[in-house]
Amino acid sequence: SVADGELSLLMEQIYNIQNRKIDLLGMDACTMQNWEIAHVVQPYADFYLASQDYEDFDGWNYEDSMLDLIAQPQMTTPELGESIAFRFHQTDDLTLSMLDLSYLSAFESELNTLSRSIITQQAWTEFYSSIQGSYSYDGAYGGDRDLHGILNSLQQHSSSELIRSQAERTQEKLEDLIIVNYINAEYVSGANGLSIYAPPESVWSLDESYFDTQWSENSQWDNLIWEAYQSR
Repeated sequence: SVADGELSLLMEQIYNIQNRKIDLLGMDACTMQNWEIAHVVQPYADFYLASQDYEDFDGWNYEDSMLDLIAQPQMTTPELGESIAFRFHQTDDLTLSMLDLSYLSAFESELNTLSRSIITQQAWTEFYSSIQGSYSYDGAYGGDRDLHGILNSLQQHSSSELIRSQAERTQEKLEDLIIVNYINAEYVSGANGLSIYAPPESVWSLDESYFDTQWSENSQWDNLIWEAYQSR
């Protein structure tokens, strides 16, 4: 379980054995590219590679990406991540993106500032709309939503100049964080590289475990979700 701390414990054990961070952590599994997991692994890895959507049963195209590494053994970590993402893209699978986790803290700081402003101004309608209009791997009913889509909607439609400017700054930090993003189908065109838990108002039900996790300790996002839920 990620929410119950098992992933964090595993990553800590690996770190202690190696006495260093993992260069590239990849999750060859469905729907693992979200902010919450990135936050958990950030202390233990430099780059994080995963999919916002579902993956085919065969998983990544290891044969071609490892042949790339054999042909160029001096690849940098981002170059290897790019190869894995591109070779997976060539199999016509849906999504794969890579984060440079050195930029995560700066992004989180801006996201906290934006979250506090939305709470203070009680801009619930704009917040609901930004969620509903953003991509989710489960369509209109999905609990995880594309962060770029949420931030872009707030910039375009918020009546608050402060929220618009803070959403813009948060998006700039998000663009620093996401260094690779491949998509393959029209219905995932809104997958811009990183999702976050943001259940839409129309089907809102909250997972209580979300509010007692490692990522909720210093984040304002969970407070925003809770306050928005309570305002309904």
